[in-house]
Amino acid sequence: MGIRDWIEGRWREMDGHGRELMMVGCWAVWEVRNKVIFEGNGVVGREIISRVCSVMEEIEGGRELELTVGGRKGHGEVVKGSGGWQVPEPGLVKLNVDVGVKEGVGVGVGGVCRDETRKVLWGMSVFRKENWDPRIAEVVAILDGLEEAAAAGHDAVVVESDCLEVIEALQ
Repeated sequence: MGIRDWIEGRWREMDGHGRELMMVGCWAVWEVRNKVIFEGNGVVGREIISRVCSVMEEIEGGRELELTVGGRKGHGEVVKGSGGWQVPEPGLVKLNVDVGVKEGVGVGVGGVCRDETRKVLWGMSVFRKENWDPRIAEVVAILDGLEEAAAAGHDAVVVESDCLEVIEALQ
């Protein structure tokens, strides 16, 4: 049996929530793959699995998850997520942004805004044919997100980004 047959078989067995988690897991793998290709970061399997756990924890409401690598539970290496996405304080909304930069192609800018109940309030996704440094793209993502937040009537926004240099500069 090939991987495609295996995936299609599991897909048919899953309910809607299981399918959602599978797609989120695939997205997390794709995200790590892009960091390897576009940023030249070397990644080991354990890091990919940890990222998948973290993203799934976020979807599952912060419940800590773990996966076993190299064997069944109790016989392999256990990899845990980071503890999941943290909700903003009541009265605040949280804006998470991320970018993808491919030299000579352009910049993908995305964001999602959620409240303290984890409810998604809105999202954004923009492609620009620009050749920006990833840090500049991250700043643009934050600015775009803050403009969207203001247009939606949010005046108390917590910003999250995976670009520590930009976050430190903003602080």
